[in-house]
Amino acid sequence: MNNFLKITLLLLLAIGFTGYTSAQQPGDTITVEAFDWSMTYGNAFDGTVRDTTVSFPTDNSVTYEKIIMRYNIRCRDAQVNTGGGNSNACGEWDYSCNTYVHDSTRIDSVSRITPSHTITGFSGTSYDYTTQPVYNYISTDQTSTTVNTINSESSFTIGNNSSPITSVLDGNKNHSKSQILITATELSNAGVIAGNIDALELMANTSGDLNFFRVSMQHTNSTALDPSNPITTGFTEVYYNNTTFSNGLNKLYFNNSFNWDGVSNVIVEFSFTNSTASSLVELSGDTPVEDSSVLVENTNRYATFNQNSIVNIPTNSTDLISDEITISFWIKGDENVLPTNTNFVEASNASGSREVNIHMPWGNGRVYWDCGTVGGSGYDRIEKVVNLSEYTGEWSHWAFTKNANTGVMNIYRNGQLWHTGSGNTNLIDMEEMLLGAGISYSNYWAGDVDEFRMFSSALDQNTISEWMNRKVDASHPFYADMVLNLRFDDQTGNVFLDNSSLGADASSVNTILTNYQRGDKVDKFFEVQNVRPQVILYQGDYDLTQNPITVLDSTEKIQNVVIEHDIVSNAGTLNSDDIIDINTWNYWLADEHTVFDEQGTIINTIAVSSEGTINITDLNYYDRYPSRMQLMSLVTPYGIGLDLGPTGETWYFDITEFTPVLKGNKRITVENGGQWQEDMDIQFLFIVGTPPRDVIDIREVWRN
Repeated sequence: MNNFLKITLLLLLAIGFTGYTSAQQPGDTITVEAFDWSMTYGNAFDGTVRDTTVSFPTDNSVTYEKIIMRYNIRCRDAQVNTGGGNSNACGEWDYSCNTYVHDSTRIDSVSRITPSHTITGFSGTSYDYTTQPVYNYISTDQTSTTVNTINSESSFTIGNNSSPITSVLDGNKNHSKSQILITATELSNAGVIAGNIDALELMANTSGDLNFFRVSMQHTNSTALDPSNPITTGFTEVYYNNTTFSNGLNKLYFNNSFNWDGVSNVIVEFSFTNSTASSLVELSGDTPVEDSSVLVENTNRYATFNQNSIVNIPTNSTDLISDEITISFWIKGDENVLPTNTNFVEASNASGSREVNIHMPWGNGRVYWDCGTVGGSGYDRIEKVVNLSEYTGEWSHWAFTKNANTGVMNIYRNGQLWHTGSGNTNLIDMEEMLLGAGISYSNYWAGDVDEFRMFSSALDQNTISEWMNRKVDASHPFYADMVLNLRFDDQTGNVFLDNSSLGADASSVNTILTNYQRGDKVDKFFEVQNVRPQVILYQGDYDLTQNPITVLDSTEKIQNVVIEHDIVSNAGTLNSDDIIDINTWNYWLADEHTVFDEQGTIINTIAVSSEGTINITDLNYYDRYPSRMQLMSLVTPYGIGLDLGPTGETWYFDITEFTPVLKGNKRITVENGGQWQEDMDIQFLFIVGTPPRDVIDIREVWRN
């Protein structure tokens, strides 16, 4: 600004006055206040602190020689920032601080494009589909054993057959794994001697088919089977074949003998996988000497989230959480999608601010645990870089806790402390919560999820470790604080049962597929049984013929959710065009059936015929906004050591070219990060007189 203009402004201000009159004279000044020092400070999470409506003059008979924006700032409460985190003085960093006028009578539009179709798990532009299931096959080598001659043989009976047992070989289920513990004393008392055990016999009261049926054995020093820490590795597989059980004694000749050492206890493990459910094989047995000598798991399923899966968490669960929380779950993330920007779970309060969030992970490969918000001041957070192998490929257990009373937030992986943070005391007030995506129905997560639990207390490490492999029941030390337990043992559907005492069932937006592990892969969620099947063991000398058999087992691939979109124009209004969903289908990608070996290596593919092709094109639409024009851009001064004095520093900006906009009620905002750095006093000075030139109109050419 030149000296002549400065002198002129000072003279005008000296003789000017505020307020509107019906008879303005040249040289009069009308002052319009926008912001002053008394306005509340905000921060990066509060977008309303420099946002107000201003009433500009509306008398069209009055013209203005100049319109000046008087821009004054001072350090907060006129203090000086001496460093060391003095937040009451000037902000430490320089930020953009842009002042805008918004005019809702003018419409800005921005051309956009969106895909004609959204397809989960698919990123191409041409999608070949089929309505017939596409499979993953597992090729496995079994052994059929035929006894040609029994040269010698001795049998040894463990237990009796006084009680029916329906849980150990329940062919109604898609999978099962059962373990029984036989002590060395029982083996010796029955007459078993150190050396090879060559066969095993079970008494069945009913008949049924058990596919991919395996028997495995191993030595152990354990005197009980612990469902919290099951033994699932180190076994010797002694029998593997699709097996039909008949009513009566069923003798299984081993294709690989088990060499008992004569002193150790022995675990005998049975497992099977029935892709198509068969029938229950009822065995005969009795009550074992030890209550924890039998473990069974044959009910667990898990949910697959496919970038279009969302579960609404009921509010009668979230309402019970205030100062403490635990969220835990098992996951196996999809390494073909992750890492990307995801909200595994997110919750907001009544005003829409984030209260709880887990990025698992974010696109930068970091896990974020956000919990607790106070007003608009932001949420408590801890974060850490995560390796891809820590959340994909294999199942891993994660638990996120917070205690606002102590300020401690923790993250546990597989029962061990993975990350921690302190000083986090914000309380928790959840109004809405989603699993699988962000609260705005975005940032979808991809992968498998099991046993999603939530407690109104911060569980300790021992409890997390003790119960991560077990289904929760009333014996859990924090059972009364459990507010949600989604096991996903339900068949495919839109409602998942809550197994907490609340019974607050959760609903999904779209149908979510559930699946089961193969029987031999089961490694958790065993339950103790109080009956044990009678087992007859054999040691002998046999002339055997063993024939290898290659068997394929099929598992359906995950369907893609195909959503077709269309555009509804809202031209002539301030509303953006609407993107609507007009059709939704569940299809399979018509690429190939994939054949794997048991180690997961692809060994073959089988072509799949396509029933049609969906070509994904661009749909054009417009986003519309009230016109927003930038009056001024200022970079806030660097704060350490800065003293702007008790009255601050003032700048004057000539904004006469905005005359057509500065009429009537208009919204004024200061944005882009610097608006909360200092005290701010902004006025608009309308100097009555003849303008040097008439401003016919002003338009924004490109939306900022």
